Amino acid sequence: MRRPNRLTMPLALSAAAALLLTGCTGGGDGGDESPSPTAGQSTSAPVSESPGGGSESATPTESATPEPATSTSAAKNIPAPEMPDAMKKNDQAGLEAALEYWYEAFHYLKLTGDAEPLMAVSAEDCGFCHELIGDWTTVYDVGGWAVVEQNGITIDVAALDGETRGTYLYRDQQAPVHVYQPDGTKAERASTDNDDVVYWSASASFDEGDSHWKIESLSTEGKTEE
Repeated sequence: MRRPNRLTMPLALSAAAALLLTGCTGGGDGGDESPSPTAGQSTSAPVSESPGGGSESATPTESATPEPATSTSAAKNIPAPEMPDAMKKNDQAGLEAALEYWYEAFHYLKLTGDAEPLMAVSAEDCGFCHELIGDWTTVYDVGGWAVVEQNGITIDVAALDGETRGTYLYRDQQAPVHVYQPDGTKAERASTDNDDVVYWSASASFDEGDSHWKIESLSTEGKTEE
C-alpha cells in the first residue's frame, strides 16, 4: 500500500507551511531565512496577535462563550479537553481512551496553539507527535490561526501487548483545514480540503510515573481509493 509523503499527509501541517507563516512576519517572502519550528516546542495559554491588531489569550475564562474560528478571526475561549479517567487505568479500555483523547487534544491544538494537553498524552520519543506540536505552535506564535472541522477516528483494533504496551489499527476521517497568515490571507500551502479516510497504525505505553497511557508512535498506512 502506498505511503503518502510526510509533508503532504493531511493530518500534519508541514514544516514548509509553518515556515511560510513565519516568513510573513519578517517582511518579504523570508521563507528560507526563517528558523524551522523546534520539535517538541509547546506553548501554554499562548498569546497571539489577532487580525486587526491587538492580542488575546487562548485561555478561556469561566464565563466566556466559545467562539469558533472564521476566515477573519481565530477561535476564542475554547475549553481544553479533559483527560478521561479511563486512560488512567492500565487495561484495554484505557488503551482505547488514550488514542481518542490524543485526537481531541490534537484538534484543540489546531484551534488554539495550546500544546499542553497533547504533550501530556504524547510520549517523549513520539517524533511525529512533537513535529506536529512544533508546527502548530509556530502557526500561532507568529500570529496565524486555523479554521478546522472536527475529524473523527474509528478504532478497528486496539490490542494489549504485554503488561504496559499496546498497538492500534484505526481509520482517520480527514477534515478540511484552512490556515490563515497574520495579515488574514489564506496560507494555501498549509491548507487542505481533503476528506479522505486514511488508515493508520500506532503504539502506546502505560507511563507508570504519570499513571496514564501515552502515544508512542503514529504512522500512516495509506488512504482509501475513490
